[in-house]
Amino acid sequence: MGFKNRYQRFGKIYQSKLSDFKTSDWFTKTQINDYHVESMTKVLKLARKKVPFYQGDEYGILDKVDRITPDILRSLPCISKHDLNSSEFSIVNSDYSQDDLLINLTSGTSGEPLKVYHTSESFSAQWAIWGRHKARFGVEQVGSKFLTFGARAPVPVEQHKPPFWRRNYSMNQTYLLTFHLSPEFFPDIV
Repeated sequence: MGFKNRYQRFGKIYQSKLSDFKTSDWFTKTQINDYHVESMTKVLKLARKKVPFYQGDEYGILDKVDRITPDILRSLPCISKHDLNSSEFSIVNSDYSQDDLLINLTSGTSGEPLKVYHTSESFSAQWAIWGRHKARFGVEQVGSKFLTFGARAPVPVEQHKPPFWRRNYSMNQTYLLTFHLSPEFFPDIV
């Protein structure tokens, strides 16, 4: 599983996207604002045409404007995690079948976990954004050791003896279940 994740995250698409994102680090404020408006316009216009969820009358304004500005975004209905989760596949571009997509869940730390559908390109782009952020601080995302604190349980919650972590050698990652972050277990973790 670790090698598959590494390939999905850090393949050719990742390198290309990372290069693009690093270039955008030097944009002026005006260039950043223009990029945001262009990107939101592209995404929402495509969603209006191809995503069943956005084809209702409440999104009709997307047909009437050339550019989706922050003011127009604010006029759109708010969508909750519950709305997205209960809409299931109607939130996905109709050009894709479920078999073409990667499915991830958010951690659910702020409530209900959200199911996120990715193309291989969008998945790699998400990781390239993190890669750009880490590069700003001199951290190379691919190959650097890292520790993840999470709520998914690779170690049983009822386990009271170390190790309270698991290693993913292909990613150079150590995963520690947040449940075990308590004074009782600190001497074994630190």
